[in-house]
Amino acid sequence: MKTIDPSDYFIPMTGDPRLHQNLGWWATEDERVLGVVILDLVDHDFSWVVLSQADQGDEFDGHGAYRAVNLGCSCTSETEARNRPFEAMKQEAN
Repeated sequence: MKTIDPSDYFIPMTGDPRLHQNLGWWATEDERVLGVVILDLVDHDFSWVVLSQADQGDEFDGHGAYRAVNLGCSCTSETEARNRPFEAMKQEAN
């Protein structure tokens, strides 16, 4: 896994940024699978999301967009929230 800057990727995002903080973004070496760890600023627990690149010609996201394929919430520690997406990213990449 490598650390990435999410602004380099087409990632349609929703939500109120006042409610959460992205703590880190990662990608597989081929950059087809991305992962993010999120701190919930309301209840102070952690979540994670794994995204996979859409197929060519996808009418909803468009070519090259990423969409959520796995996620977890209510992790009690940042360490737990970082380990889980790495495992899910490896599975999604295969």
